Amino acid sequence: MKRLKLQKMLLGFKTSEALLAGFLVLLFLIFGALVNMGIHFLIVAQPIVLTSLILLALTRFGVERKTALVLFLIFLLGYAIRAQNIQPGYKYFFAFDSYFHARMTGYVISNGAPPDVDELGYYELPEEDRKLGFDGRFFWYFSAIFFKLFSLGAAYNKDLLIEFVKVFPAFLGAFISMLMFFLGKELFGKKAGFVTAFVAATVPSYVYRTMAGFFEDDALGFLGFVLGFIFFFRAIKEQAITRRSIINAALAGFFFAFMGWSWSFYLIIPILLLLMLPFIFLLYFEKTMREEKNLVQNLLAFFSCYAVPLALFTLLLFPFRRLQWISSVLSYLSSVSPLQLNFSDAGFIAGIVFLLFAIFFLSVIFAKVFKDVARSGILRILVAVLLFASAIFVVIVITDPFGIFAKRFVETGVFMSTVGEESMGRDTFGYKYNAYILFPWLALFLIPLWVFSKKEDFLSPFAFWWVATALVMAWYKLKFTYVFGLPIALAAGFVTALLLAPLNKERLVEKRLVFGFLVFMLVTGVAASSYFVLQRPPSLETQKEWKNTLHWLRDNTPKDAKLFNWWSYGHWLTFVSERKVFADNRNIRWEVSDGDFSRFLISEDLNEALSLIKKYKPDYIILSSDMFSGFSSMYIYAYKIHRDKLFTTPGIREKLFGAYASFHRCTASKEGKYNCAGLAAEISEQAMASLPDRWQLAPQQTGNVPKWFYRDINNLAVAILGPTVNNSMLAKLWFNAPEIEKYFELVHAEFGSGAVKVYKVKEEAFK
Repeated sequence: MKRLKLQKMLLGFKTSEALLAGFLVLLFLIFGALVNMGIHFLIVAQPIVLTSLILLALTRFGVERKTALVLFLIFLLGYAIRAQNIQPGYKYFFAFDSYFHARMTGYVISNGAPPDVDELGYYELPEEDRKLGFDGRFFWYFSAIFFKLFSLGAAYNKDLLIEFVKVFPAFLGAFISMLMFFLGKELFGKKAGFVTAFVAATVPSYVYRTMAGFFEDDALGFLGFVLGFIFFFRAIKEQAITRRSIINAALAGFFFAFMGWSWSFYLIIPILLLLMLPFIFLLYFEKTMREEKNLVQNLLAFFSCYAVPLALFTLLLFPFRRLQWISSVLSYLSSVSPLQLNFSDAGFIAGIVFLLFAIFFLSVIFAKVFKDVARSGILRILVAVLLFASAIFVVIVITDPFGIFAKRFVETGVFMSTVGEESMGRDTFGYKYNAYILFPWLALFLIPLWVFSKKEDFLSPFAFWWVATALVMAWYKLKFTYVFGLPIALAAGFVTALLLAPLNKERLVEKRLVFGFLVFMLVTGVAASSYFVLQRPPSLETQKEWKNTLHWLRDNTPKDAKLFNWWSYGHWLTFVSERKVFADNRNIRWEVSDGDFSRFLISEDLNEALSLIKKYKPDYIILSSDMFSGFSSMYIYAYKIHRDKLFTTPGIREKLFGAYASFHRCTASKEGKYNCAGLAAEISEQAMASLPDRWQLAPQQTGNVPKWFYRDINNLAVAILGPTVNNSMLAKLWFNAPEIEKYFELVHAEFGSGAVKVYKVKEEAFK
């Protein structure tokens, strides 16, 4: 009778799951069909339905229904936070590189593959330089597959692609946050897993780089990273060579390679595997000795769990990246070593093989000679002490009391020193991590205590080294503040496990603690990340002057038109206006693209400027008002001189003394006066009318630094220039100097938060 009831219950359970799965599949198909028919915004629902189906499938592989429900809610939370800027008023999406990846994904959707040569970027460079490399290709293909999946095979449509580009990063970010549950669970238990997922869904730095419209390959890379280490931990926890451990190890290797195909940051995988190897091995060895398991078999199992993923990782990456990752890993590790170490690739491989054999045989000898000592836990004490010493070393690297590490990490190259993402990241920690920043610091100094007290644990050194490595990287590089988000989430999961460990029998205290912790995270996480996203609308939508100019170029210039432009706006120009550009954000051969455009702008010699136009033969020149404020930095690119040497270089030093420039956007008040941003006093109509709107040779104000005052078209802006800027091609073009009218014609101007102008090159004047 009881058996019959059980069978009915199981049958009912399976039936309910089947009905739910059928409903979700039907819903997915309906939304896809509607998207295909032209209701593009409905694509935002497809990730939710797909994730529901994936979680439902996971319940058939041992995930409890309640767990699946909580994970779905965490996914919804992460997705909702990231998708806040998917609004009807925003046509476009975020950042600059997103537009390049969107364009390449569009090629894959429409043609089945990206072009071998980018015909829109760097028209002035030879074809060999314009060939697309490996980086990004996997992401474009992967994105194109999901475009087809979400839209039920829709043909290429630019408006639909734009909607997809908004949705896909938010889906990846929320989905990876949900997967972080399984990573935290493997290391510290289910409760820690939930906290890990929750924090990953809400930590601002990670939310920022995976929010709607931030369409870049790094989120896809972290998908491989998280899945790879989940399977790696499952393999190594088997503590034996079994069919399941080999499958898990092979899956780990595949997903590690998946990250390598997706994103150049894949180097973090071998770095972490190498850093945590001695610590995990010693704990694994101590556990084997204490449990009196077969030593040789267990050691072989341990090394197979390392060897299989690394071998597969190397094999699958080899056709695309060869063995270059070995040199890069050595370079990164030596940079944080007190002593600069250099090894050849072959020597490094031979050394690792020798080291593994040496560890194996020394372990066997140690077990035979010091068996009782090993049982006493001396190895666990040793690991705890070494981890604590490593935490102290991390503090030294960050505080850098001897000035060793700043010299190694701070960019000194002419070009890279000017890129904002290469600057220090520490100044952004407050708003990118808020109170969450407490968790990694606690983890660094409490994981050694955890290792000492938790005799079953041997995997927590991974959490330690992931947190430590990402902390150092984020501290010294702004671009790495994003990669510190997920380690912070795992650190939060660890702290949760540590706090709840003594409370297994104190359910009431545990519930109160969990409730307080939840409130803390709601305030510091959900509120902060939601506000963070709302303060960062799509960048093109906040610069209407650029949006309108891009549309004008698309609608009013020949399709084969060549644009002479600054690199910052290259990806916008190629994706939206679909025209050929002189430079874009990839900065291929910046000495030419950035250097010669800068030379053109700062040139005071008309013949020199015209010679550059003759050389590159652009059809249009694109200028923006922010070039006035960035005028002095143009010398870095034009003369390839580091910013620190500009003021000590004869010739340039004198020019910079007069390189003063400010551009002020103006609005008319009801009283007939003009309020100009950045100027303290209002300007009367008479005073505004007295300012020239065409280039002047003589300054209006003399003194140590003469100054020129101009008003722009329709009194929408005021510019104040020093002699160096006033005598430049930038000022002469912007304010229509008589000497340049023969060669260039202003054909379009837009004003918003700034201003953009388009000049047509008069081809007949150059014949």
